[in-house]
Amino acid sequence: MPGIERDGDEATCGDTNTGSTKTFANGKGISRVNVDSAGGTITGPGSSTVFVEGSKVSLPGDAIAGHGSSPHAAPVTDNPSTNTFAGV
Repeated sequence: MPGIERDGDEATCGDTNTGSTKTFANGKGISRVNVDSAGGTITGPGSSTVFVEGSKVSLPGDAIAGHGSSPHAAPVTDNPSTNTFAGV
């Protein structure tokens, strides 16, 4: 079971995730698919079973919309929580 992505966690492109201002894990807002971003919108797929505020929780390896040249062309989420887990 993978760790969840949170506000401030760094994506593979070096940009940091945004996250919820209402729902937290380890004191950081939980990142959601099609709501939060890391330079570009986190497009998922995210968790198929765990939701925050009606949106899928972002997991490591979720695609992020490209927002420039490499490494920003096809980044993914990375560096999740090591002790808060969600779905598959």
